[in-house]
Amino acid sequence: MALGAVNAMKDLKIDAKRVYTVTIDATPDVLSLIKSGEIKVALAQALEYCAAIAAHYMVEYLKKGDAGLPKVGQTITAQDLKLSTGTRHAGIDVWGDNSTWAPAKVVTGLAGHPWFQTGAILVTKDDVDAPTLRANVKLPGKAGV
Repeated sequence: MALGAVNAMKDLKIDAKRVYTVTIDATPDVLSLIKSGEIKVALAQALEYCAAIAAHYMVEYLKKGDAGLPKVGQTITAQDLKLSTGTRHAGIDVWGDNSTWAPAKVVTGLAGHPWFQTGAILVTKDDVDAPTLRANVKLPGKAGV
């Protein structure tokens, strides 16, 4: 949405650098506009961790039943849940930087089910080039490494 907002400002001859624009999802296009100063902040969600967290708790549930699942009101830290396998992809341990998801709070979600509410990272000019941001990970293939 912020990409459209910045383009609309340009069409209206408004200097996007003078507008404090915040968005969600730190995509490559958004990171480019953060670098240029046309977007000030993006909230990067910890999507790369969701499958790993879900798989971890699925295994715990299969082993221990409900006792293997975190409880509403609990806060899960990076020390409580280590996801890194030590495997590097394109030179990066993608699951090694727990600062993008931890700490996570377990709250009541839809229909009363527990919701593992991960943290996120605010991306600014200061950390727009962080190699662990999903949009900065170069994937093998034609467009990547």
